Amino acid sequence: FGLVRPLALGPVRRWTVAARAGSFVDQAAFFGGQRGIVGALALALRTGSATVAELGNDPDVTRVSMDLTLEGAGYVAANSPLPHGSPWAAVALLPGIRVGDPGSSQFTVLLGPTAFLGHRSAVKGFLGVRLELPLARRGGVP
Repeated sequence: FGLVRPLALGPVRRWTVAARAGSFVDQAAFFGGQRGIVGALALALRTGSATVAELGNDPDVTRVSMDLTLEGAGYVAANSPLPHGSPWAAVALLPGIRVGDPGSSQFTVLLGPTAFLGHRSAVKGFLGVRLELPLARRGGVP
């Protein structure tokens, strides 16, 4: 879960702060397969979106656009089976394809390299899915 806010800093148009939680699960076990838990705090900067296509008719247009996200995250884990142990950090450069109305909800698929920095460092591929929903505004029409 996170919060996205506008930012006007050259090509950077948004900044994000997000919290993550997850678990390590041994999927070969029917019962008692949980191996550990993980939590993270992530900070990201995102460029403006470049529109690739518009689908539908006015006023209900769905835009398909692309952007670039630079993300840094710090993780802590208990009973981590990963080789970098706990805690560790990660830095990712994530191109994204965004679908939706910029004034409403949007769905984004992110795919790019992530450098994991910890006891052992490694570069891995990252595939992420992001759903953005607008917050209600005070004093406006819902």
